[in-house]
Amino acid sequence: MEEVLLTGNRLLSAFKQGANRVIDLRHELNEINVFPVADSDTGTNLASLMRSISTIDDTSTMSINEALVSIADKSLEGAKGNSGMIFAQYFNGLSSGYQLVHDDVNQLIHSIYTAVDEAYRSVQVPQEGTVLTVMRVWANTLFEKIKASSLSESLIYARQSAYEALQKTATQHKVMKRHGVVDAGAQGFYEFVEGLTDSLIGAQSSEVKKFTHTYAITDDNKEHWIDEPNYQYCLEVVMSTVKNTDNLQHVLEEYGDSMVLVHGQKHSRIHIHTNQPKEVLGILENYGVVNKIKADDMKQQYFDIYDNKESIALVTDSIADLPESVLKQYNVHMIPLTIMIDDAEHLDKVTISNSKILDLIQTKKHAISSSMANQQTILRLLESLEKSYQQVIIVSVSSGLSGMYNAYTQAINNYSGPLNIAIIDSKLNSLAQGLLVKKAGQYIQQEMEFDDIVKMLEKDLKNVKIYVSVSDLKPMIKSGRIPQHLGSLFERLKLKPIVTLDEQGNGALTNIGFTIKGNQKTIKRKVIKNKQHIDELLVGYTSGAQTAKIWEQYFSDNVNNNIDVTQTSAIVALSAGENSTAVAVMYKGEKN
Repeated sequence: MEEVLLTGNRLLSAFKQGANRVIDLRHELNEINVFPVADSDTGTNLASLMRSISTIDDTSTMSINEALVSIADKSLEGAKGNSGMIFAQYFNGLSSGYQLVHDDVNQLIHSIYTAVDEAYRSVQVPQEGTVLTVMRVWANTLFEKIKASSLSESLIYARQSAYEALQKTATQHKVMKRHGVVDAGAQGFYEFVEGLTDSLIGAQSSEVKKFTHTYAITDDNKEHWIDEPNYQYCLEVVMSTVKNTDNLQHVLEEYGDSMVLVHGQKHSRIHIHTNQPKEVLGILENYGVVNKIKADDMKQQYFDIYDNKESIALVTDSIADLPESVLKQYNVHMIPLTIMIDDAEHLDKVTISNSKILDLIQTKKHAISSSMANQQTILRLLESLEKSYQQVIIVSVSSGLSGMYNAYTQAINNYSGPLNIAIIDSKLNSLAQGLLVKKAGQYIQQEMEFDDIVKMLEKDLKNVKIYVSVSDLKPMIKSGRIPQHLGSLFERLKLKPIVTLDEQGNGALTNIGFTIKGNQKTIKRKVIKNKQHIDELLVGYTSGAQTAKIWEQYFSDNVNNNIDVTQTSAIVALSAGENSTAVAVMYKGEKN
């Protein structure tokens, strides 16, 4: 066998071949994902990392050191999930361990060997019988074999050792042994090694096929063969200018498990399973700048895979306000919008609360803004829904108030999967959008046909009205939620209009009064004017629930409905300000 002449370009090409093999097998990896939680996304997460590596430009001549630096940077950029984070730390350890400017195979093998320690250190509680074990066996075997053999022979021998270590994970770890599968992350690493080895020894890429130990999840064996996750959120955070990293893992231990910390040259990435994402973010802000956040709802994923009985998934964005119990009752998939506080990113309804936003506004020391979710977030959700659903209904916030409708549309245009997707521009927001989402959930549970639901919702959105009592118009004027020239005029004249939405879903002002109490009386009068036609009613508030509780009692007495009360999203609080109270009404006929 011809000996390998290793250069940076050839090494990068080998990494890409290994990456492409993992991408091709992502669905099979998802099927055997049971550790650390059975959220069926190991393949999806590893594919994200591998796609980042695949984008590295290798047109110019590069050294091994330059190739490893690029691989490390891209792996940290694309890393997601427990296994993806471990991969990223391993590749970063490989890069930092290669100290030479010139190309040297022995130094590369030594770096492959020492990087294993970096991978182990990144994990809160390293466990054997997982991807770590296969990494260690492969690296150790390569390190020992290269002393007496060629690189090609060493790669082939190490690959076989990795394969044998992979098979042992099916019985070595109690979770995999319980379910009769190999570790999904370990399988992913082996497939990467398979592709990398084939590339370096000049062999054709191995046939992509399903695994020996695959346990396919079907309708027949869906019955709780896996325990529900202990924590709700899989939280991942990218940070810059991180300080005191040695202490960070210890500080976060009490907030969850499955913690992985990866530190690159420019950024750090933190992965943790937690029920307290707001508290975790509060701690991280003391250690550096939070640049990017991802928070997957693992309990939602578990329900979709093991408990869901519907074929239609319901999706909306975090501007839609509904009580948590209603969101759970109708299995609503919520996409959080982004809130930027100076340079730090937060996720609406997940990592930041109304009270914190309003407190920060009062200090007048921070630049605070909101932005729509990116296409990657939307596409990632759609890909996860493929496992359990055939169709998706997306109820978007009004296109007149946010770019989310366009973001959904672009994501759907770029989506190439099997789902049949309908997107509805609700022309509503907040509580009103929430009522339309609730109605969609009711239609789905009534087993209405997909096309019929879409048609009904297009009619229903015309029968929803929202009235907002705002104590201070400045936040809405600043955010552009209401006409700025009118808002500014009313502000100067100290007038108190009711805020609502027009037929196109834009902010509008009506019923101009002189006092807050006066416009609140007008709102209550407008709602009960046609109380016999009211189908649903929802009360909400940004802060200070006293007025909302009074409204709840009033509408209960006069409308005789079961009235829900909920606090609005942080983004709504950002635009409506403190002490705002609102009511949304869905009428049975044309709204009045």
